[in-house]
Amino acid sequence: MTANTLPDAGGRIETVRSIQFKDRYVVIDPFTNSISTYKPYKPIIVATQDCQGVRDVRLLGYQTEIISKYAKPNVHYPQEGTTKWLAIDLNCISLRERYIRDDGSELVHVNRDAISVQVGEPPAAYFDIPTNYVERGPADIDSEMQKKTGRHVFGAGDPTVLQKLQRAYDRSK
Repeated sequence: MTANTLPDAGGRIETVRSIQFKDRYVVIDPFTNSISTYKPYKPIIVATQDCQGVRDVRLLGYQTEIISKYAKPNVHYPQEGTTKWLAIDLNCISLRERYIRDDGSELVHVNRDAISVQVGEPPAAYFDIPTNYVERGPADIDSEMQKKTGRHVFGAGDPTVLQKLQRAYDRSK
């Protein structure tokens, strides 16, 4: 079993996550209280030894590569970008991040550093499905979110995008 998110500082996973089993994978979305089940898929992400950066310091015992991405200055944001230190042996997971944004009136710096790394399977409790979760397809989720927030979740209201997602969901049942 694998998941696509990490727990927060309190040990909770509060974002959309996917769980891969041998015979299926499940997408759990706490925001919409939904579960979607799909046929097995071939993982898109595979471990790599190249984070496409430049070798830098060791953090928490792991060699890192540093990458920086800065947007071109424009009228709204004279300066905006991120610098990340990615752990090579941990599939390029970020161990340190620095974000800066200058909107002309306020300069914002955000720093985030990992404090520990535990390699291995996460606790099974992270994948317990709450009893109030209900499996719903993309059309149901989009309709509900559009009623609640006035916004579409899928395809910004383009019905062809939603139809394609719903057909893929229906085929996977």
